[in-house]
Amino acid sequence: MANIIELWEVNKLINKKFYIPTYQRGYRWDVQQVEDLLNDLYDFKNTANTNAGEFYCLQPIVVTKKDDKYDVIDGQQRLTTILIILKYLNQRKTYTIDYATRHGSEEFLENISSKAHEEIVEKNIDYYFMKKAYETVESWFEKTIEENEEYSLETEMTTYLLKHCKVIWYEVDEDVDAEAIFTRLNIGKIPLTNAELIKALLLKKSNYSENGTITYLRQMEIATEWDMIENTLQDDGVWYFINPRNPELDVRIEYIFDSINYLNFKSYGEFATFYKINEMLKVMTVDKIWKKVKDFFQTIMEWYNNQQFFHLIGFLTSRKITSIEELRYEYKVANNYTKSELLLKIKQMICARIAKIGDIGELDYDDDYEMINTVLLLFNVLTVMNKGNAYSRFRFDEYQKNQWSLEHIHAQNAEGILNSTDAMRAWVDEHLCSFKSIAISSDDKKYEHIIDLLENFDKKHITQENFKRMFDEICKEIESDYGTDLNNISNLALLEKNKNSILSNSFFDVKRRKIIEMDKDGEFIPVCTRNVFLKYYSSDASQHQYWSKKDRADYLLAIKETLKDYLPEDYQ
Repeated sequence: MANIIELWEVNKLINKKFYIPTYQRGYRWDVQQVEDLLNDLYDFKNTANTNAGEFYCLQPIVVTKKDDKYDVIDGQQRLTTILIILKYLNQRKTYTIDYATRHGSEEFLENISSKAHEEIVEKNIDYYFMKKAYETVESWFEKTIEENEEYSLETEMTTYLLKHCKVIWYEVDEDVDAEAIFTRLNIGKIPLTNAELIKALLLKKSNYSENGTITYLRQMEIATEWDMIENTLQDDGVWYFINPRNPELDVRIEYIFDSINYLNFKSYGEFATFYKINEMLKVMTVDKIWKKVKDFFQTIMEWYNNQQFFHLIGFLTSRKITSIEELRYEYKVANNYTKSELLLKIKQMICARIAKIGDIGELDYDDDYEMINTVLLLFNVLTVMNKGNAYSRFRFDEYQKNQWSLEHIHAQNAEGILNSTDAMRAWVDEHLCSFKSIAISSDDKKYEHIIDLLENFDKKHITQENFKRMFDEICKEIESDYGTDLNNISNLALLEKNKNSILSNSFFDVKRRKIIEMDKDGEFIPVCTRNVFLKYYSSDASQHQYWSKKDRADYLLAIKETLKDYLPEDYQ
């Protein structure tokens, strides 16, 4: 017998006999898990439109048939909990569950509402958890009915549970090694996913009308194409371009199945995607569904392989301005854009977001943090895109995997290192070396004074007070070079948070040396951040020791020049 994978209403489980083999652990759901299920069902009852076909998705029940019973390979915890809920609701006809390791468990569950079980409950851990689950169901209904004055709640929940909740019934061939499957799903912690269930559904023989050989060849073709798509999506460069919002999927093709249902009817629960595909199979052939998958994949790969689309869409999705599925819906369904029309639409979306920002030169760290993040990301993305090199691509995967912050190019204050004596000592040593280097090429006497401050600083008896006094005095000495408005965008660059913490309180020359070392070590430094510390934007790059007011003006000019096609005319 071939494997069977179907959607079953809970009602279809009635009168079935289930057997829990010895290799499974006993029932262990706690109060929170039972309440979570009840709350989900209650929310579904209150929000779902069952007339439109909406239903609650329960997890798969994996079984194999043995004589007149079904051995449960996976799903016994939820199966037992549903039975306990039905027993509380006085459902006359239910199903039975017999635990191999608990003689009498079928009878115990049949009469779980009885008060005569106290002695056996105290001696049997499985019965204890079953009884506790029943009491949790009982108290949940009492509390919910009282709080909401829903006196027909028990009747309504019975109807919703039996008729509007569905399980994925996954019946495997009786010749398979059931214990091996159990080990994979439970001990190996490799759960069934939407994608695996969908693959089994699409390759099911009954979904094909052709003869045996043609069906087999078509199944092989789909399986091969499936693997090709999945392997492509396993490339993080592709994956984080198309799906920055939910990157944790193990089987990444699941994202495409979810996306081809964009704006379709809602269903509820963890396996909603599987249910949607199953519903599609009622009105569409496997070939038509698979064509939708391939069309979606081909579209996003066209965008990925096009320099402009890759960078501009990557920016929009990274800042959560839109998503791939929203763009594709606009492109293929809602408006049927040409590529040039879509590119114009994408640029208009970026312009609309940047227009809200106003004058870039007025952006301030304290007041406009997220806006500056947006501007600097776009600055980096456009810089890479404008190189015109097909091999130059912004690393959206690195951007999405890390947390980003704004780095003050010239240090703002000493707060980040005041709590560590070692950090303060290291700061003194690093900056003494830096200012000695600056003094060699400068006639300015202030650097001699700064060197004296650092050399004469008492590192053996260092305190927060004497370090901050020295730090502030150095800042005052060089204020004429740096200016005072250190929170302006012209003194800010994009940097990964952990790197920011390493650099944050250093002056420019020390930061520059550290950035160069990080870059040599192959760490991801955004191109414009690297350019800043290499004085790439400065019209006079004769000195690399500090970030001057002129450097800041040149940097701001470079940002505006790069973004000019997306800025309102008044702010270009």
